[in-house]
Formats: sequence, structure tokens, C-alpha cells
Amino acid sequence: MAARNVPDTDRRRLLAALAGAPVGAAFLAAGCSSGSNDPVSAAGGASTTRSNPTATRPVAPTFWTKPTVDSGADGLMVPEGWSASVLARTGEKVASTDYTWSPSPDGAATFSDPDGDGWWVAINHETGPGEGGGASAIHLTDDGEVMAAHRILGGTALNCAGGATPWGTWLSGEEFDQGRIWEADPTIANSGEPRPALGVFKHEAAAVDEPGKALYLTEDQPDGRFYRFTPSSWPNLGSGTLEVAKVSGGDTDGTGSVQWLEVPDPSAASEATRAQVGESTAYAGGEGLALGAGKVFFSTKLDNTVWAYDPKAATMSIVYRASGDDPVLSGVDNLWWDDSSKSLLVAEDGGNMELVALALDGSVTPILRVDGHDGSELTGPTVSPNRGFMTLSSQRGAADGIGVTWLVKGAFPIA
Repeated sequence: MAARNVPDTDRRRLLAALAGAPVGAAFLAAGCSSGSNDPVSAAGGASTTRSNPTATRPVAPTFWTKPTVDSGADGLMVPEGWSASVLARTGEKVASTDYTWSPSPDGAATFSDPDGDGWWVAINHETGPGEGGGASAIHLTDDGEVMAAHRILGGTALNCAGGATPWGTWLSGEEFDQGRIWEADPTIANSGEPRPALGVFKHEAAAVDEPGKALYLTEDQPDGRFYRFTPSSWPNLGSGTLEVAKVSGGDTDGTGSVQWLEVPDPSAASEATRAQVGESTAYAGGEGLALGAGKVFFSTKLDNTVWAYDPKAATMSIVYRASGDDPVLSGVDNLWWDDSSKSLLVAEDGGNMELVALALDGSVTPILRVDGHDGSELTGPTVSPNRGFMTLSSQRGAADGIGVTWLVKGAFPIA
């Protein structure tokens, strides 16, 4: 177990990961998953002993619809026929548990329970180590009832985004100059371990390309880089090669052919990783990452762009760039790939605080909106493995920095 360097005490999950089976994470991406459109089977195929809400769920539409109804849950507007409730609030106990929710909820992912008992959501807290920085996890039934909540990572700082692994762990990125990636099991309290081989820099998000046996990383700097990490022995994240992208030849800066160049000192002891390879390409404030349709998508906030890297073709292109005086989508931040609708869910940091569905043709549809939370940002959009719920947060809430995390129920589309 120690040789694998993954904080997981369940032998069944270890054997599945070593065999290449995507156990645990709701990690749905064409070319990066089992190929199934069923989130449960793609996440490991475990059936649940709890009741299944899909039997009474309304017929799913073919695409997302706009938010027109006040859910009554702290300013969250939802589409007609949907509902929402507050799942957690900063400084309050989570449902009937004894766990107090920390400030600044941020990046998140959902996971099937390894024993087939509902699902988990892991959520970062972008605050200081003395204020609750790190990550938490909530265990829910398939009907959306809270069973448990606990801390999975503590003593870290400014944990912003991250990513799920196919073996059922959460990668949490620290967003400061000496930040690292940490790995934690959402089902095990205080299971976080550092992964320094993935580089020391101002981490934002991480995404695992299992077929390519590589991880992709974004850096939240005005001149941040786009990184690839290749483990020495898959899926051990204890050692490997960190590379940075050099992109050239496209009609727009940052697009074209991609070449990967090794970062000499991932520890950044000599100089910042982004400065070590002079010909590498700068991206303006790297944010969310998601894998889908055979591509690696990431967002950059300072130029309001969503990019697509094609690992097979080794090319970079633009899916979306905000333009005009009042774009529907701006302040692009956290991303979630929704395989069933073949779309990216993009959370806005600013704008008018919407969660927007971005199709691969660049078209956009708002699906959720938060009113009255000026000065906050939407974070951590997810879809549950059984496709019955979504979760997302307002990091600083409506007032006094009181973050809010919602549980949303609706008829989500199937393309």
C-alpha cells in the first residue's frame, strides 16, 4: 500500500486502480472514462442499497434551460421544475452532523461511495490554515440526505480548485507561490498527503487523463503556465516528470501546436517554475480544468477564455472567449464536464454570478444564478454520480463572508 503512495486503506480500490478501473470519482469524459454515458457505471458500477430518485424524476430535456424561479434557498435562481436547499453554511453544523462548515468553499468533485451507499462531495476551503483551510467532504444518500461530514485535509492554505482521480481521491491545489497539490480520500477523515512532485507554484486545478497516464495542472498567475505531469509509475504520484507547454503556430496567441518541455526544478528552489523554461507559453490566470470529448479544457480569467487541448493531436484551440459589452459568460472560473449533455458547466467569478452551460460550438446557456451575493463568486459546480443533484457554492455569500453551499435537484439534460 505504501508503495502506491495513495491515501487509501481499502484494498479493493487499490486493486481496481492498479487494474485501470475508474473507481470512486464521478469522472466523466470521452477518451478519459469508461465510455459509458451512465455516471454510476462510469464511476465504478456500484449499485446502492438506498432508494433511487430517478424513478420519479421528470423527463430530462435535451439541453439546459435558463433560471427563472427563485428557489427560496439564499438567493439561488433555478430553472422551472427544479428545487434547491442549503447543504452547508460557513460557521454552522452540516445538517444533523457535528461537523462545522469552514469558510470560503471553492473547487469540488463528486464520488460514488465505494460500498455502494450513496455518494460523496469533496469541497475545498480557500482560506488560511488557522481559519479552516483545506478540504471537507459530505456523504449523502442517493436521495440527497446528509449521512456524514468530516474534514479530509487540514493545515493547508488557500485551497482553491483541484480535481478528482479515477481511483477515488481528491487532488486539492494550494493557490499561493509555494503551493502544492495534496491528495485526500473523501471517505476518510484527515487523509491528506502532499504530492510535491507535481510542482511547487500557485496551483489552481488538476485533471487526470487516465488513458494518457498524465495529469494536467493550471497556474493562477497573470503569466501562469499550463503543465503536464507524467508519473514514473502509474498511478503513483510520488515521482515523475513535470513539463510545461510551448504553444505556437496558431492564428491567436496561445493556440496551435503544443510541445512539452521539462521543468528542470519542480520544487522551485532555484526560481519559479513558470520562469524556468523561457520559450514556454504564458496563459493569463489559469483557473478550472475538466476533461471531456477527448480534450483537456481549462479557463483563464484575465482574458475570459476557455481553451481546449487535444492530447492526441497535440494542438491547442479556443472554445470560448468573451466579447462585447455584456457577454452572457464572463469571469470564467471553475469547470465541470457534463458528459450526458456534452457541455462544460462554467462558474462565474463576477459577471452576474451565473453557472453557464458552454457547448462545444461555443454557445452558452445560463442555468443557475445567485442574486444578492455581490462581491462573492460561484465555485465548485458538480453533478452527483446518480445524476439526481448538483452542488455549487457562493464562496463569500451574501454578507460577512458567510459562504453557502447548495444542493440542487432537477431534470438534467441528456444530449
